[in-house]
Amino acid sequence: MSDLPDWTTGVDILAQTIANLRVDITAQTLGNLGIDIKAQTLGQVNVNIAASAVTLQVNIASQTANLNVNIAASAITLQVNIASQTANLNINIAASAITLQVNIASQTANLNVNIAASAVTLNVSITGSVTLQVNIASQTANLGIDIKAQTLAQLNINIAASAVTLQVNIASQTANLNVNIAASAATVSINIIAQNVGVYLQPEYAAKTGVDKNFVLNTIVLANADSYTSYTVTAGKTLYITQVAALGWAELYALSELQQHCAVWLQNQTSGVLSIQVGGNGGGWFSFGKPIKFTTGQIMRLYASNHANHSLNMTVQAWGYEI
Repeated sequence: MSDLPDWTTGVDILAQTIANLRVDITAQTLGNLGIDIKAQTLGQVNVNIAASAVTLQVNIASQTANLNVNIAASAITLQVNIASQTANLNINIAASAITLQVNIASQTANLNVNIAASAVTLNVSITGSVTLQVNIASQTANLGIDIKAQTLAQLNINIAASAVTLQVNIASQTANLNVNIAASAATVSINIIAQNVGVYLQPEYAAKTGVDKNFVLNTIVLANADSYTSYTVTAGKTLYITQVAALGWAELYALSELQQHCAVWLQNQTSGVLSIQVGGNGGGWFSFGKPIKFTTGQIMRLYASNHANHSLNMTVQAWGYEI
């Protein structure tokens, strides 16, 4: 007879090869399950647990390791430590409360974590080449990720929760970080140490990456008349106008002492909407805090408008960018 109490299981294995190791447990309480493995090759470890309370500790030191863990329980504490050349770790958890700690030191690691729970604490520390996918649906989540690697191929984080605290610290030569958050409250802190990093507000980034556009109309406009030039926005692009200017002076020198009222205006010819109409005596220059937008295929019409009682030489101009 064993001297161990019910549902207390210790497993220590020392071998050259382990083809498959499977552990299936159904119990109301599973106090502690500790698995320590040292082997040259570990084909696969499958752990399936259905219990009200689980503490699972897994330590693996081997050249190759595949670890699949499926847990359905009310409360879980899961600690995984892996030191190997290659590691594939798949964790699927459905529980009311989860504490998950994962430490991986390996040349290559693939970590897939899917969690559906009301409260989640996830700590992940990785040294090596990493592919990390984390999907969390819960009421509250604390997610801490620290990565030091030569290459970080891709980090995808999708979170749907009522409250989220997300801290990401990355030190690497190259990194692609995609974060999508749907939550009522979110705190995002990002610290990046890298060779090439650029962070821009959306308007600044759009202006940086867009193609500069400069539209000019030079013409003689009769008294109380208009003249215009048109532009059709490039397919798949959006045009943003940030500034307009108008300049007007009498065509006849003898009329130079008179009022030289003129205006510049922009119209969306496709929709018929008049976007802006501004002017003054002799013209003026105007800049917009929010750019005027024309979408793909729309026709922008730039007008020179003469409001004087004589002909004017006019120059009107519009600046912006297309992206």
